[in-house]
Amino acid sequence: MFSTSFGSLGITKRNLVAARVTSSEFDPGSIAGLILHLDSALGITPNGSDVAQWGDLTAEGNDLIQNVASQQPVYNSSDADFNNLPSVGFNGQDEFMSTLAFASGSLSQPTTIFMAIKNDSPTPVGNVFAGITGGKQSYFYSSSKHVMWSGISLVGATVDQSLHIIGMQFDGTSGKGFLDGDTATWAGNSGTLVLDGLTLGARWDQVNFTSIRVAKVLIYDSKLINSDMNLVGNALATKYGSSWTDL
Repeated sequence: MFSTSFGSLGITKRNLVAARVTSSEFDPGSIAGLILHLDSALGITPNGSDVAQWGDLTAEGNDLIQNVASQQPVYNSSDADFNNLPSVGFNGQDEFMSTLAFASGSLSQPTTIFMAIKNDSPTPVGNVFAGITGGKQSYFYSSSKHVMWSGISLVGATVDQSLHIIGMQFDGTSGKGFLDGDTATWAGNSGTLVLDGLTLGARWDQVNFTSIRVAKVLIYDSKLINSDMNLVGNALATKYGSSWTDL
C-alpha cells in the first residue's frame, strides 16, 4: 500500500492524480454536468493487489471506498481486454465498492451514465451498479439481458463477454440504453427514481454481486445530446480498443 504525505506542501493526492491526465486525452469534464469520473488508471489507492479506494476525478469528491479487505476488488495493472490499460475486477461473490451520499445531493432525472465494462460470467446475473440505499436508479443483468431500472425495468440487449462501452440515459418514459452507440439500443420507461450515490459490483444491500471488470465510469446530471454522447462514446472506444457507432 502506498501513502501520501503532501499536506505540508499544500498538495492533495487528488491534485496529483488530476495532473496525470495528459493534455492529448479527451476530458469528460469539458461537457457540463459531470459529477463523478472514475478511471482505473488514476486515483487508485491499493491494498496489496486489491483496491481500497477509487478516487473521483471531479471536484465533487465522490470516491468509491471499500474498507473490508476481503471485499475489495482486484486491481489489474495491464488488462489485455482493455487495450492493455488497467481495470478493476469484481469477483461476483462478495466484492463491491460504494460512495457516500453524493456531495451535491441525490440526482433527480435526467441523468447520463457511461461505463467501459466487461462481463466475466457465462451466465451473467446481478447488479452492475445501484444507489447506496434501496429504490434508486440501477443497472443489472437479468436472464442474460442488460436492464436499466429506476422503478420500472427497461430491458435491453443480450449480455455477452466482450468489452463494451455502455451509455444510459435515465429520463422517465424517455429512458434509453446504448450498447457501443447505435450498435444496439433500447428505449422506453425505466421509472423516475433518483440516484443518491453509487454502489459498484453489487446491489446497495450487498447482495446480487456481479462478475465484471470496469475501467471507466462517468455520471452526468443531465441528458446529453447525441453529439455529446458520440464525443464521449468515441473517446472511450478509442481509449479502450472498442467501438462506438454514432447515434
